[in-house]
Amino acid sequence: MNTDLKNLRALRAVRARREERTAGLRARYARECEQIRQQHDEARRASERFRQDVGQQQIGRWQTLFSAAFNDVAVLQACQQDIADAAAIVRADQQVAQLQDRVNQAAGQLQQATAAHAAATRKLEAASHLLTTRYRVHAACEERRSEAEQEDIWGAHHSA
Repeated sequence: MNTDLKNLRALRAVRARREERTAGLRARYARECEQIRQQHDEARRASERFRQDVGQQQIGRWQTLFSAAFNDVAVLQACQQDIADAAAIVRADQQVAQLQDRVNQAAGQLQQATAAHAAATRKLEAASHLLTTRYRVHAACEERRSEAEQEDIWGAHHSA
């Protein structure tokens, strides 16, 4: 019985360390997830500002062209600049989409870590309950054994 209690204590210690590790991983994933979310939000806001700036530049560029005499070279340059601006907007949108993928990935890792932490906590609680039950059973057995020894001693005294 004593060996069982030692084994249960060791099991409880192992599970406690595992629970600490999973809690640490969960906290780390939560921090990383929050950092990635912040980066995503900043990139999204920067992309929106960039779109607005590009839109204002395009409006200004075309207003300047239409307010002056027709210049086919200037129109060609404005079209090329519009194409370059559109490509830059696509790149900015791709960066935002990549960050969104990272946010989703980090959220998935956080969910897994949370589930692992919850499972480790449940196992630790079950091991603790088992250990407590074993202690109670062991103590009750020891008490009965002690009472039986006392009765044997009393019985031997009275019969002698």
